[in-house]
Amino acid sequence: MRKSIKALTALVAVLFCAGCSETTRESRQAAGGDPAVRQYVASKFGDAPIMLRVAWCESKLRQYGSNGSVLRGTVHPPDAGVFQINERVHAATARSLGIDLHTVEGNVAFARHLYEKEGTGPWRSSQECWGRRRYASR
Repeated sequence: MRKSIKALTALVAVLFCAGCSETTRESRQAAGGDPAVRQYVASKFGDAPIMLRVAWCESKLRQYGSNGSVLRGTVHPPDAGVFQINERVHAATARSLGIDLHTVEGNVAFARHLYEKEGTGPWRSSQECWGRRRYASR
């Protein structure tokens, strides 16, 4: 009886684990980004598939870090989100356009704005990654 109670308790803990979905999300991201973000970026840049590669190289297709906050650049902490938009340079313009760089939709919309104006130029620092024919495409 005691073993049955322990087994049932363990099963309930697994089924109702508050951190389980977070662990799954982190596992997906570590394995190649968030599939929903990948799909969203691809839908917004159907005419410019290079931008999916740019997003991969910039953030591994992640908007948020493992702690749930907006993903920040390791070299340049003002860089934020999927496309690592530099907030020091672009935050005021994004605000004036009504774009929130801290959401997937806003970050991608501003990347689209930049791409329309300057092509891939704003991401030239990661060009060694996305400019190659082969890249990590998990």
